[in-house]
Amino acid sequence: MAMNHKIVLADAIATCYGYVFDNNGRLIVGATHKLRERRNYPRWIKRGPFVRPHPIFPRLENYRETVAVLTASTQKIYFHWLLDILPRIGMLADTGEKADLMYIQRKYRFQKESLEMLGIGEQQIINTVDVAAMTAKKIVVPCHQIMNGREIPPWVIQYLRDQFLTTAAKSPAPPYRRVYISRRSADRRLKNERDIITKLRHYGFISVELEKLPFQEQIQLFRHAQVIISPHGSGLANLVFSAPGTTVIELFPAANLDLFYRLSTALKLNYFFVKAHDGNPTQLVRDDYAINWEDLKETLDMIAIPPCPSP
Repeated sequence: MAMNHKIVLADAIATCYGYVFDNNGRLIVGATHKLRERRNYPRWIKRGPFVRPHPIFPRLENYRETVAVLTASTQKIYFHWLLDILPRIGMLADTGEKADLMYIQRKYRFQKESLEMLGIGEQQIINTVDVAAMTAKKIVVPCHQIMNGREIPPWVIQYLRDQFLTTAAKSPAPPYRRVYISRRSADRRLKNERDIITKLRHYGFISVELEKLPFQEQIQLFRHAQVIISPHGSGLANLVFSAPGTTVIELFPAANLDLFYRLSTALKLNYFFVKAHDGNPTQLVRDDYAINWEDLKETLDMIAIPPCPSP
């Protein structure tokens, strides 16, 4: 299913998870984001078409304004927020649709800070934190999502760089250019990360936890980095802000995905990856894993990244 279009509906229903129904309670698949098989949907989705009032459907908030629906079941994940949700705001302007309000999640720090950088204040938002389901006189649904195995659309990259790089430049550039992104506060961590970080220090790498940085500082970090090493994770979506020629080394468990390879290719970055020896090579899991230092060192040697001279 292609997801790069706009749908305008009258008296439709939208939910905090990105599901959109017509006024007869039928799910509109073309307006529903991340509708996937094997997902554990809320009970009121799995029961199929319904007639209001549904006994377990959330309370509907009614709006007389035109509302842009920008919700999705994956909106709390940084990658999807950055590359799926925010570009839909740009689609509104491109299609000439004027929305009085935006139905969107404003819960996490990166959501609040990125919306503020786009000039979108609380008064313009129907927050999914407060409103589980809503209906409006007119609903506009800009539909876009990064599809598995497909190119990252150039307009998405350009939109994000146009909107954020200039504003982020107002914050100071970090003093270091070789960065290791730690996932110690997330799942799918490196079991031997402490040892890896210790060895990478001899190559001039600084370890950073993105969750602890303001959104603007994350942008600046990736914008100015010359080499980025990171376990697979959403934080690598920030590669969209990197300069062409930046070197990226992604660390995987036994299985790998081409998602950030595709993003790196679109941005003309120098992409490499290293995989763990142990684990299931056919399925990316959330379990912790170890990276063999000799494998990573071999990659650093291959791309001519030498240790820093001793002081």
